[in-house]
Amino acid sequence: MSAEPGKPTLFVKFAAREGCFEELLARMRPLIDVARDDPGVEVYRMHATVERSAIWFYEQYADAAAGQAHREDPRLRTVLDACNDLLDGREVVAGTLLGEA
Repeated sequence: MSAEPGKPTLFVKFAAREGCFEELLARMRPLIDVARDDPGVEVYRMHATVERSAIWFYEQYADAAAGQAHREDPRLRTVLDACNDLLDGREVVAGTLLGEA
């Protein structure tokens, strides 16, 4: 699905503790299924940094309410709670898509 201008977006970075990237990746993979099932999630892409030190998500929602509903999904919380011991940090950048090529 193509990203649409004006929709709420998030970039979320999860930095792995030293030596924990592969386990973090395995624990986070279920987030794709959570997003696939959540109405209003229009784009949900999981990326790894080249050096395999962090996982990035690009997320786009139909509207702000859809994004909030996804963040409140108890399945999301379960997965994220299971990752806490593997994390060296988390960063969230919220925005709005302006365009794409």
